[in-house]
Amino acid sequence: MKEKRISEQDYIELAQREESHVFDHKAFEVSGKSAQKIAVAFANADGGDFVIGISDAKESTEVGDRWQAHSIEDFNGHLQALSEVKPSLFADYLFVSVEGRQGYALVITIEKSAAVHKTAAGDVYQRKAHNL
Repeated sequence: MKEKRISEQDYIELAQREESHVFDHKAFEVSGKSAQKIAVAFANADGGDFVIGISDAKESTEVGDRWQAHSIEDFNGHLQALSEVKPSLFADYLFVSVEGRQGYALVITIEKSAAVHKTAAGDVYQRKAHNL
């Protein structure tokens, strides 16, 4: 797994990035089951990125308050849950830390797949774009 140190400005841009059918923020407390659902939905659609450790804008209007610092080891449960998706995901995992802040967030990039992916419970999801 890779690690990257980003600037405060890069963090602000990441935290303020609008959620869409190819991007999502999740608080650190997101369950492994929910992380599987997101990953499967991305893999079965166009792929996408989601971040664990930066809460949604609806949880706090202050961008700085949305950073939820944790050690890399604290993400083991999330990584374990994602390894249980069948077939295995084509995914990239990047731990980011922010200059002047403690801890890490986990950026997960899920590639689009030709296979149909299922959660550990056997559920199939697909992320769809909302038509305006």
